[in-house]
Formats: sequence, structure tokens, C-alpha cells
Amino acid sequence: MKIPTSIIILVSFLLNPAWSAERRPIAQFQVAPLIQAKVIVADRMVLVSINNQALKPVAPVNPFLWQEYQGGYIKYGDFDKDKVRELALLTSISYGGINPCYYIYHYNKQQQRFLRSGEPMRCNL
Repeated sequence: MKIPTSIIILVSFLLNPAWSAERRPIAQFQVAPLIQAKVIVADRMVLVSINNQALKPVAPVNPFLWQEYQGGYIKYGDFDKDKVRELALLTSISYGGINPCYYIYHYNKQQQRFLRSGEPMRCNL
């Protein structure tokens, strides 16, 4: 009996450790002085804890990009040169698979969370 490819792909996503309840940090970085962020991927979401507070959702994970590009799926840096680090999440791969493109999430101090900026995606961060 031949198992359909779609079933095999579905099972591999369900068994992927990234979808488990385990909540290991994928990245940790200093957002600004006295503000630390831990980025976690669990339950098909990118979640962030600021200064060890409760996890807050940032965005759903794209399972296909996560599977292929785990090492480059999440980036952080001061992309707008305001001395506060932003979070960048892989959105697409362009130009035949060589240019990763990201949505940028700015830190909102009042809400103590990362919110998506209004700018279009940026490539080659």
C-alpha cells in the first residue's frame, strides 16, 4: 500500500520538535538597556518573553520556511538605527531561493511586546 505524499508531509510537521509543547529559547538578545528578550517557537507560533515575563505571541510560523530555513528564520538587530533592536521573521525567499525576506517587528515599550511595523518586507538583512 502506498502512503500519499500529503500524509507523509503532514505527519512530519506534526512530529517536528518545533511544534511540541517544549519551550526552548531559539534566540536571546538585549532589546535595549535593561530589556532582555527570549524568542521561542512553540505551538506553531513565534513567542517572546520580555525580562522573563509571560510569553506573548508575535506571529504564526510558516511551517514550510521553518522546516527549510530554521537557522535564518529569526533575526534580530537594530535595523532602523534607533538603538533599540528589532525582531525580524522570515517571510519569503526571493530570486530563486537566494534572497531571504523578512517582516520587521518593533518593540513597543508600553505593551512590552513586539509589533509588526507598517513597512513592507525587507530582504537581505
